Amino acid sequence: MTTDQELGFTPTHRLREMIGSREISPVELIESHLRRADEIDPKLGIFITRISEQAMDATRKAEHAVMRGADLGPLHGIPVPVKDMEQMAGVTWTRGSLPHKHSIADCDSIPVVRLKAAGAVITGKTNTPENGFAGTTENLLAPPARNPWDLQRTPGGSFGGAAAAVASGFSSNASGGDGGGPIRIPAAFSGIYGMKATQGRVARRSTSRASYSIMNNATSGPLTRSVRDAAIALAVGSGHDLNGEYDNLNDDVPDYIGALNVGVKGFKIGWTANMGGNPVEPGVVQIAERAAKVFEELGPTVETVDFNPSDYEEVFWSFFDYFTVKGLDASREDFYNHRDQLTDYFGEYLDRAEKLSAERMWQIFWNIGWYKK
Repeated sequence: MTTDQELGFTPTHRLREMIGSREISPVELIESHLRRADEIDPKLGIFITRISEQAMDATRKAEHAVMRGADLGPLHGIPVPVKDMEQMAGVTWTRGSLPHKHSIADCDSIPVVRLKAAGAVITGKTNTPENGFAGTTENLLAPPARNPWDLQRTPGGSFGGAAAAVASGFSSNASGGDGGGPIRIPAAFSGIYGMKATQGRVARRSTSRASYSIMNNATSGPLTRSVRDAAIALAVGSGHDLNGEYDNLNDDVPDYIGALNVGVKGFKIGWTANMGGNPVEPGVVQIAERAAKVFEELGPTVETVDFNPSDYEEVFWSFFDYFTVKGLDASREDFYNHRDQLTDYFGEYLDRAEKLSAERMWQIFWNIGWYKK
C-alpha cells in the first residue's frame, strides 16, 4: 500500500497517470494530501488559508468525471496549493498583509481559472511575505515558512509556503508568481525546480490588485520537483487571454513537454558567478561551475558573462518603489491608517516610495516604454 509520504513525493505526471488508470481515486489522493497537511503544515508554515472542505467538494466532482469516463484535463484531480497573492473567488485573499485579513476575492485570477480548467484541485492559499515584498516569508498573519531541509532556515520568498510544500513532498507542484525573484529564490533555497516564464506568456487579469500583477516585470509560474512537471504546469498556464493585461502574448504556446526530448545542442548559454560582484558562498560557486560544465558536455556553447552594470541595484529598487506607488495607490491611505499592522519591511517600502521623485518616476516610465502604450 502506498503511504501518504510516498504519494506526496510522486510527480504530478505520474499521479495523473494513476488517476487516469484508476490506480488511485482523486478522493484517495486528496485525503492523503489533507492528512499530510495536518502533519506538516504546523511545522513548515505552508498555508495562510486552508480550504479543505471546498477542496473535497471539488475532488468528489473530479472523481465522478473519472467514473463516467469523461475527458480528463492534464491536472485532473491533482492537489495544487496556490500562493496567496492570487485571487480565488469566495476565498480569503490576504496577500500576506494583516489589514487584508478579512478580504475576500470576488473573482479568480487567470492562473486560477486555468488550473481549475485543467482539473486541478486547489487546496489552499500558501504563505507569502506582506504583499510579496520580501525574499523570505514572514508576515503578521501566520507563522513564518520554514525550509524542510533545516527548520531553522527560510525556504525563501515570496513563494515560501509553496516552496516548503513542494520540497517537503506535501505537493508535487504549486502555483505563484515572480517579479523580483519570488519563484527563483525559493527554488534555489529549497532545492526544487522553478520557472519564471517569458514576460506575458502567462496572462494576468488586468483588474487584479495583486502586487506582482501590477509589476511590469512579473509573471505567474510553477514550483515543482521536476522539469517535466514544470513543463506540464507551464503549458496549463500559458496562452493569450482577452481579459488579460495588454502585454500577454498572443502567439502559439510552445510545446514545452515535447521540447523535453529535443536537447540543448547548439544553444548559447551565458552565466555569471556573482551577478556583478555580489557576495556568493564559494561552495555555491563551485556547484554552479560544475553545472555549467554539464551543460557544456550536452552540446551548447557556455560563456562566462561579464555582468557588472554600475547602477543595477539603484535601478531595481527605484523600479520596485515605483510599482509600490502605482500598485498600491488606491489602498495606500488605508495602509497608513493601519501602520501598526504592517511589517517593518513593507512599511519601509511605503516610506521609500513616497520619497521617490517625480523626475525619477518619469525616468522609469520612459525606460520601460509605457509612453508608447
